[in-house]
Amino acid sequence: MRQNEVIFLVSGNIEGNVFISQVDRALKFLEENEILVNVIWFQGPKSFVSRLTAKKEWLTSINANRIVFMPTIGKPNWLSQKFVKLLLQFLLRPKLKKNSKIIIQSRFVNLVNAAIELRKEYPHLIDVIYEIRGVLSVERNYIATHQGIKVDNKELEFLKQQEKIAATRADAILCVSERFKRYLIQEYALDAEKINVIPSCVDTNEFFYSQVLRDEEKTRLNFLNRKPKASVNEVNRFVVVYSGSMFAWQLPEQMVKIFSIIKQIRDDAYFLVLTNEPESILPYIKVEKISPSDYVILSVKHQDVPKYLMASDVGLLLREDHLVNNVASPIKFAEYIRCGLPVILTKGIGDLDNIVQQNKIGLVLDNLDDLSNVTKKLEIFMNINWSNKDKERISDIGATIFSRENYMHVYRKLYLGESKGKLTDRHI
Repeated sequence: MRQNEVIFLVSGNIEGNVFISQVDRALKFLEENEILVNVIWFQGPKSFVSRLTAKKEWLTSINANRIVFMPTIGKPNWLSQKFVKLLLQFLLRPKLKKNSKIIIQSRFVNLVNAAIELRKEYPHLIDVIYEIRGVLSVERNYIATHQGIKVDNKELEFLKQQEKIAATRADAILCVSERFKRYLIQEYALDAEKINVIPSCVDTNEFFYSQVLRDEEKTRLNFLNRKPKASVNEVNRFVVVYSGSMFAWQLPEQMVKIFSIIKQIRDDAYFLVLTNEPESILPYIKVEKISPSDYVILSVKHQDVPKYLMASDVGLLLREDHLVNNVASPIKFAEYIRCGLPVILTKGIGDLDNIVQQNKIGLVLDNLDDLSNVTKKLEIFMNINWSNKDKERISDIGATIFSRENYMHVYRKLYLGESKGKLTDRHI
């Protein structure tokens, strides 16, 4: 694929932090590597009208002149897909008339399929890349089950059909884990060469480890204080951190129980929760009778997260053993280890348990219901003294696996038609 034009299709109102970490930073990275990307952003009528008079401050890295906002109608269905296809055809017609090669990429299945429909009319000019980050139909059912919402079976069946069309007819696929790649091959009988794995990557300039900065943040946050007679909030606390949203499938109840066990093992343990949904975890904290002096729940800006992670000692990442999580690549893991944190996590989250076990950078728990076994494992794990050198090693592993620079060969293959260089697999 020789690059003439690369276009990302985006849909809906993407929450700011998600857009920054997963889309905006990727566009900035590509631009820095001389791969310019234009964005066509489809929104519902109300959002589209409000967007005409407002700008989002988090759209920082790409030139506003390369973002085009377009309206959509109704929920994703065959009609709205045809409407999107017509809009794309209208927007891209000048390029297509010049016989320019266009590469269209999206993580939104309805937009991918609209692009595939357009490709039928320009088979030699358009390539479509499906950036698939999860099994959407399974996710939809999973979320509805957790929230007690009745599932629309017709809508779910339509979504499954859309996923199959996108996966089988796209020219290339980007997915986030090797487990996801194996699932796609088995589910849709795809050629392995069609699928490229790039995990959820972190900006290694924002997330990193520094002992000097760690000590400064510990002091600033009162986790570290060298006074001879310090209060409980001033001593050098062992900080257990969770960072992220707080939905039911992220197991807030079990998370609090894990901290409670750690607190029994280490009297200096302190629970730091960085989330915008405190109401989802507070009831469990009260049930476990965790003292207010032993935890804090904060809502912080995305750019401030690295400071809190660097001041912590271990990260928590718990998920249910379910297909939704089995194929995933939570960016929080990359942020944790890049900031030098060993991680306590559950088995079956994408490729993460393999990474942790092979590199000895954390603890994998395979059965949270067996509290006796969990306690034994935590007792052993809590006795590990993670030195500054250990934290630097963990951070280096994070840079190797979760920095976009190491996947430049994939981007060049997809956008420029090149196929030089291979990602080292020494940590995977």
